[in-house]
Amino acid sequence: MISNISARNHMFPFDIKHIEKIYKLSNGNIVFIEQYERGDRIWELDKGTGNINQLSFVWSFIALAQKCENIRGEDIYFASNLEYWFAGGSKIDNPEIRIFNLKNKSPWRNTDLGITPSINYAKEFCNFYEQIQKDKFFGK
Repeated sequence: MISNISARNHMFPFDIKHIEKIYKLSNGNIVFIEQYERGDRIWELDKGTGNINQLSFVWSFIALAQKCENIRGEDIYFASNLEYWFAGGSKIDNPEIRIFNLKNKSPWRNTDLGITPSINYAKEFCNFYEQIQKDKFFGK
Protein backbone atom coordinates (compact mmCIF):
# COMPACT_ATOMS: atom_id res chain seq x y z
CA MET A 1 0.00 0.00 0.00
CA ILE A 2 1.18 3.51 -0.77
CA SER A 3 -0.77 5.18 2.03
CA ASN A 4 -0.62 4.55 5.75
CA ILE A 5 -4.40 4.15 5.57
CA SER A 6 -5.53 0.65 4.70
CA ALA A 7 -7.28 0.99 1.37
CA ARG A 8 -9.04 -2.35 1.77
CA ASN A 9 -10.72 -1.35 5.02
CA HIS A 10 -11.42 2.27 4.15
CA MET A 11 -14.90 3.42 3.11
CA PHE A 12 -14.60 5.42 -0.09
CA PRO A 13 -17.33 7.83 -1.27
CA PHE A 14 -16.84 6.53 -4.81
CA ASP A 15 -16.75 3.19 -6.57
CA ILE A 16 -13.06 2.35 -6.95
CA LYS A 17 -13.68 0.83 -10.38
CA HIS A 18 -14.33 4.39 -11.64
CA ILE A 19 -10.96 5.71 -10.44
CA GLU A 20 -8.85 6.63 -13.46
CA LYS A 21 -5.79 8.23 -11.83
CA ILE A 22 -4.19 8.39 -8.38
CA TYR A 23 -1.44 10.74 -7.19
CA LYS A 24 0.46 11.22 -3.94
CA LEU A 25 1.04 14.90 -3.18
CA SER A 26 4.24 16.21 -1.62
CA ASN A 27 2.33 16.70 1.68
CA GLY A 28 1.40 12.99 1.70
CA ASN A 29 -2.27 13.41 0.79
CA ILE A 30 -3.68 11.23 -1.98
CA VAL A 31 -5.64 12.60 -4.96
CA PHE A 32 -8.10 10.40 -6.84
CA ILE A 33 -9.57 11.19 -10.24
CA GLU A 34 -12.94 9.52 -10.66
CA GLN A 35 -14.59 9.27 -14.04
CA TYR A 36 -18.32 9.70 -13.76
CA GLU A 37 -21.14 10.12 -16.27
CA ARG A 38 -20.55 13.86 -16.84
CA GLY A 39 -16.82 14.29 -16.45
CA ASP A 40 -14.18 13.76 -13.81
CA ARG A 41 -14.45 14.29 -10.05
CA ILE A 42 -11.36 15.20 -8.06
CA TRP A 43 -11.11 13.76 -4.53
CA GLU A 44 -8.45 14.19 -1.86
CA LEU A 45 -7.67 11.81 1.00
CA ASP A 46 -6.24 13.80 3.90
CA LYS A 47 -3.46 11.70 5.45
CA GLY A 48 -3.88 13.42 8.83
CA THR A 49 -7.61 12.92 9.30
CA GLY A 50 -8.34 10.03 6.94
CA ASN A 51 -11.21 12.08 5.47
CA ILE A 52 -11.88 12.04 1.75
CA ASN A 53 -13.27 15.27 0.35
CA GLN A 54 -14.45 16.10 -3.14
CA LEU A 55 -12.37 19.04 -4.33
CA SER A 56 -14.11 19.77 -7.62
CA PHE A 57 -15.19 18.38 -10.95
CA VAL A 58 -14.19 19.08 -14.54
CA TRP A 59 -15.20 17.77 -17.91
CA SER A 60 -11.78 16.22 -18.63
CA PHE A 61 -8.92 15.99 -16.11
CA ILE A 62 -5.53 15.70 -17.84
CA ALA A 63 -2.60 15.88 -15.40
CA LEU A 64 -1.45 17.09 -11.97
CA ALA A 65 1.74 19.11 -11.42
CA GLN A 66 3.52 20.04 -8.22
CA LYS A 67 4.49 23.40 -9.71
CA CYS A 68 5.12 25.22 -12.97
CA GLU A 69 7.28 28.16 -13.93
CA ASN A 70 5.31 31.43 -14.05
CA ILE A 71 2.21 29.90 -12.40
CA ARG A 72 1.31 30.93 -8.86
CA GLY A 73 1.08 28.23 -6.23
CA GLU A 74 1.66 24.52 -6.03
CA ASP A 75 -0.47 21.43 -6.69
CA ILE A 76 -2.05 22.61 -9.90
CA TYR A 77 -3.85 20.58 -12.50
CA PHE A 78 -4.59 20.69 -16.19
CA ALA A 79 -8.12 20.11 -17.43
CA SER A 80 -10.69 21.01 -20.04
CA ASN A 81 -14.20 22.09 -19.22
CA LEU A 82 -17.19 21.73 -21.48
CA GLU A 83 -17.70 25.27 -22.72
CA TYR A 84 -20.74 26.63 -24.52
CA TRP A 85 -21.30 29.12 -27.31
CA PHE A 86 -23.44 32.13 -26.42
CA ALA A 87 -26.46 30.50 -28.11
CA GLY A 88 -26.12 27.27 -26.15
CA GLY A 89 -24.09 25.00 -28.43
CA SER A 90 -21.07 23.29 -26.92
CA LYS A 91 -17.46 23.65 -27.96
CA ILE A 92 -16.13 20.10 -27.82
CA ASP A 93 -13.55 20.08 -30.60
CA ASN A 94 -10.09 21.14 -29.48
CA PRO A 95 -11.07 22.47 -26.06
CA GLU A 96 -8.60 24.75 -24.29
CA ILE A 97 -6.40 23.15 -21.67
CA ARG A 98 -6.68 25.32 -18.58
CA ILE A 99 -4.59 25.31 -15.43
CA PHE A 100 -6.30 25.34 -12.02
CA ASN A 101 -5.34 25.29 -8.36
CA LEU A 102 -6.19 21.89 -6.86
CA LYS A 103 -8.27 23.53 -4.11
CA ASN A 104 -10.39 25.52 -6.59
CA LYS A 105 -13.98 24.38 -5.91
CA SER A 106 -15.40 25.95 -9.12
CA PRO A 107 -12.87 25.67 -11.95
CA TRP A 108 -13.97 27.80 -14.89
CA ARG A 109 -12.65 30.35 -17.40
CA ASN A 110 -12.61 33.14 -14.84
CA THR A 111 -10.70 31.11 -12.20
CA ASP A 112 -7.93 29.51 -14.24
CA LEU A 113 -4.28 30.26 -13.55
CA GLY A 114 -3.41 30.06 -17.25
CA ILE A 115 -3.79 27.99 -20.40
CA THR A 116 -1.45 25.81 -22.42
CA PRO A 117 -1.55 24.66 -26.05
CA SER A 118 -0.68 21.08 -25.03
CA ILE A 119 0.61 18.95 -22.19
CA ASN A 120 3.83 18.38 -24.11
CA TYR A 121 4.38 22.14 -24.09
CA ALA A 122 3.65 22.27 -20.34
CA LYS A 123 6.19 19.50 -19.67
CA GLU A 124 8.94 22.00 -20.48
CA PHE A 125 7.85 24.26 -17.60
CA CYS A 126 6.23 21.99 -14.99
CA ASN A 127 7.15 19.26 -12.51
CA PHE A 128 4.38 16.69 -12.88
CA TYR A 129 3.41 14.14 -10.25
CA GLU A 130 3.80 10.50 -11.18
CA GLN A 131 0.63 8.45 -11.20
CA ILE A 132 0.24 5.63 -8.71
CA GLN A 133 -0.94 2.39 -10.21
CA LYS A 134 -4.46 1.61 -9.09
CA ASP A 135 -3.70 -1.98 -8.04
CA LYS A 136 -0.71 -0.82 -5.95
CA PHE A 137 -2.94 1.51 -3.95
CA PHE A 138 -6.11 -0.56 -3.63
CA GLY A 139 -4.51 -3.99 -3.82
CA LYS A 140 -6.03 -6.78 -5.86
